Amino acid sequence: MFEFENRGQLVLHPRIAASQTVDRLTDTLTQEDAAEESGALSPHARCTCAFHRRWLHQCVASPAHAMPVTGHRWCRSCNVAAEVAIDELSGTVTLTCPRCRRFPDSMANRQLVRSCQASLAGARRKSRRLASVPDRRQAA
Repeated sequence: MFEFENRGQLVLHPRIAASQTVDRLTDTLTQEDAAEESGALSPHARCTCAFHRRWLHQCVASPAHAMPVTGHRWCRSCNVAAEVAIDELSGTVTLTCPRCRRFPDSMANRQLVRSCQASLAGARRKSRRLASVPDRRQAA
């Protein structure tokens, strides 16, 4: 009922795989919340979003993530919020200033790209690992 056969492997039903991805998000949010609270993790180094309670790459385009004071998702040359593009298939993260059309190169924006890449990897890690389970009947 929860598994189906695909080329000799049992594959988890999409609803089961999705729920395990949510579990991974919940676990990561809890761990990062505790680490941030204890001072062991910078709020800008998280791969989850404490505000939106999602993977960072899923909400980084929100206006709440543009911070002119720290320079996160911000082009200081043009004094404007940078646009962000996340390609979940290729795993690429691109920041572009809508005025000068360049990457707003700063330590804060490089950190944001690294955090989004970690977010993409974290979101995929559990679902890829659990998506296919070897069929025990063939091993016997």
